[in-house]
Amino acid sequence: MEAPAPRFDRPDHTPPEPDGAAVEAAIRRAIDEGRRDLVDIVGAGELTIALRWTSGGRPCVVKRMPPYPDRISAEQYMEVVRGNITRLEALGVRCVSNTMQLVERQDGKPVVIHCQPLLDADTLADHVLRTRTPSADEPLVTTLVDRVVAAVSNGEPIDPQFANWCWVDDDLWLLDLSTPFVMNGKDIVYDTSGFQREFPWVIRRLVYRELMKAAIKYTTDVEYVLTDVMTQLHRVGMSGWCQPFADATLARHGISIDPAVAKQRCDADAKFYPFLLRSKRVERRWRQLTRRRYDALLPEKSTFE
Repeated sequence: MEAPAPRFDRPDHTPPEPDGAAVEAAIRRAIDEGRRDLVDIVGAGELTIALRWTSGGRPCVVKRMPPYPDRISAEQYMEVVRGNITRLEALGVRCVSNTMQLVERQDGKPVVIHCQPLLDADTLADHVLRTRTPSADEPLVTTLVDRVVAAVSNGEPIDPQFANWCWVDDDLWLLDLSTPFVMNGKDIVYDTSGFQREFPWVIRRLVYRELMKAAIKYTTDVEYVLTDVMTQLHRVGMSGWCQPFADATLARHGISIDPAVAKQRCDADAKFYPFLLRSKRVERRWRQLTRRRYDALLPEKSTFE
C-alpha cells in the first residue's frame, strides 16, 4: 500500500515541476468565469495570488505572474528573480525553495509559474508571533531585524513583513520571492506591463509612479523598510509588537524607527490599496463589456480591508 501523500512540506524541499499549462488553464477559467472557487487560494496579496496545487503526489503552492509581451521579457524576469534569491542567500537570508517555468500561450504572451512547497500555516511567522508574548528579545523579531538590515544595507530588496516568512528549524525562511523590487534608477529592471494593464489606462502611469516611489526605498532606505514591518503589524492587528520591534532595531543596529509613523503609513495604505483593487475591478468590467480578456484573478478584498 502506498503511503498517503503528505499534507505539508518543508521549506527546503523542491516539489516536482507542476504542469504549467494546466495551472494556466485553471486560472484562465477562474478569471473568465469570475469564480475564485474554481481554484484553491491559499494566499492573496496586493499583486499576486497563491494557489494550492499537487505535483507528483506532493503538495505545493503555485503563483502565476501576469503575461509578458514576449519570451525574452519573461526570461529576463526569471533571471532577476534567480539573482535576487542568490544574493539574499549570500547575505544570510534563508529562502524557501522556489522554481519557475515559462508557459507559452496561444496569444504569444507567455506567463511564468512559480512553485514552492506547501507549508503548514502554523509555521507562518505572523501566526507564530501571535502565540508569543511581545518582546524585543523574541527570536523571530531579532532575526527579521538582522535579515532586513543585512539585505537593504547591501542594496538588495527584501519583502519584510512577517506574513511573508515562515519559522522552521528555529529560523526564518523568506516566502515571497516573486516580485523583487530590483531597480534601475526609478524603474524596476524587468517588464511590469502585465501588472500595469490590470488598471484602467487613464491611471496606469500614475499608479506605477506611486508604487515606484516606495519600491526604490526597498533597496536604499533601511529605516523605511524596517518601518514597513511595523506598518504591516498594524494592518493585521498586531500593534502590540511594534514597540518591541522598534526596540530591537535600536538595540541591535542603532536605528530609530517610530511605531506612530508606521501607523500613519498604515492609515494611508488602507485608503490607497482598496482604491487600487476597485480600479482593477473597473478595468475588468470594461474589458468584459468590450469582449476583451482580463488577465488577472482578483482577490475578494485588499489586504488592508
